[in-house]
Amino acid sequence: MKKEYVEKIILDSFKQEPFHNLYFKYNILPTSFKFGGTCSDKALSVYTILKENNIEVTLHSSFINNIESHRLLKVYIEGKYYFADVGNAWPSVRMFPVDKNY
Repeated sequence: MKKEYVEKIILDSFKQEPFHNLYFKYNILPTSFKFGGTCSDKALSVYTILKENNIEVTLHSSFINNIESHRLLKVYIEGKYYFADVGNAWPSVRMFPVDKNY
């Protein structure tokens, strides 16, 4: 599976399911996550799509200020592991190799 294919899935997800800050901006209570959600909602959504495409992916939690508070994905393709931070408030559509510092 090509990295570019997975990143296209991530980009398509952002186009179809924005982060929930749009609800905050327009003071709307969500009745469906079809139009976005939290980091956990978005991570689960992309996780499901990747699994359906037979891509090796696992759910992960990250710590912010020593609090387990953010969800992301770990994807294995072409012999490498990447983190996909699909549930954030800005369009992070590229994956990050786990062996690099950012």
